[in-house]
Amino acid sequence: MANALVRKGKFQESVSYYKKAIHLKNNYAEAYSNLGIVLGEQGKLDEAMEQYQKALKINPDLFQVHNSLAILLAQRGDFLGALYHYRQAITLHPGFAQAYNNMGSALAGQGRFEEAIIHFEQAINIDPDYRDAQNNLELARSLVGKSNARARQEIR
Repeated sequence: MANALVRKGKFQESVSYYKKAIHLKNNYAEAYSNLGIVLGEQGKLDEAMEQYQKALKINPDLFQVHNSLAILLAQRGDFLGALYHYRQAITLHPGFAQAYNNMGSALAGQGRFEEAIIHFEQAINIDPDYRDAQNNLELARSLVGKSNARARQEIR
């Protein structure tokens, strides 16, 4: 029911259903993860991160949850935490192009463009049509050797 509400864009209504599912089965990692997604969509980032952490405590092999948590950590400027969770996502699912692109973005956010390029290239190797990774790769290549903080923010 909660997932159907999310598909209809009824995020607030879905929250109560995810909470009921968790109440009925407190080790339901996917419910914590889905609740984190909804809370993130509502801009409740701290609460979303808390739900992702609960999901990972129950099942540390949820690669998409590692990626989602890493995105929020990077938005908060916690690049070390983000890099850890991107690495976890990649280790668990080496074919997850989005995690490579996101890790490249986090590295670029630290001015580590050469390392970022490697990750953007890997994302493109996995998914040759991945437009964001292609754009990020081109931008990172243009920024190698530069330390312009404003330019680093352009990579997504």
